[in-house]
Amino acid sequence: MKLKLAFLTAVAAVILTRRSRQTLISQGTTSDDVVKIAYEAISSSLEHDTSTTESLRSRATAVLSAATVMTAFVIGLDYHVGKSNSPLSFPTWAVFSLTAVLAIISICSVRILWPIHEFAYGPSSEKILAKLDAHSSPIASLRDITTACQTSHKSNLGKLKGRYILFQVSEAMLIAEVGILIAVLWSAR
Repeated sequence: MKLKLAFLTAVAAVILTRRSRQTLISQGTTSDDVVKIAYEAISSSLEHDTSTTESLRSRATAVLSAATVMTAFVIGLDYHVGKSNSPLSFPTWAVFSLTAVLAIISICSVRILWPIHEFAYGPSSEKILAKLDAHSSPIASLRDITTACQTSHKSNLGKLKGRYILFQVSEAMLIAEVGILIAVLWSAR
């Protein structure tokens, strides 16, 4: 995900560099065309933000599901073994640790799935029409819209960064859960 984002940002930067502008202008491309290219680049970045959000939510749901299945299996097995008075029951510390890890993963996943306040999914048609009414030239409007979209994209990146951190925490907790299970199995040998 981060590589895709970096790639899109780099592509937009290359398109809009001075050298690229000179090349575009020397090929008969006007500054109006450059503004249109910039608008297309930032619109693509906003679409990428949306797909990144959806992908992150899907992966968070998968991590939560895996952790829930593991914890439920262990606690169910411990309950079943405990009823048969078998010496193979899981240690209390392991059951509580797995439950705590599941709680942390659940909190992280719910926060990732929670709606993002003021997340920009793309330019608003209402804002586009308002910019057109405010300017005499469509290109000046498009330039303002592109600038507003760039601001929204930067805001989106900040909001996504926090969710990436939560996802990394939940992944680490899933690995810790597997580690706890391995430790319990190892000590039972």
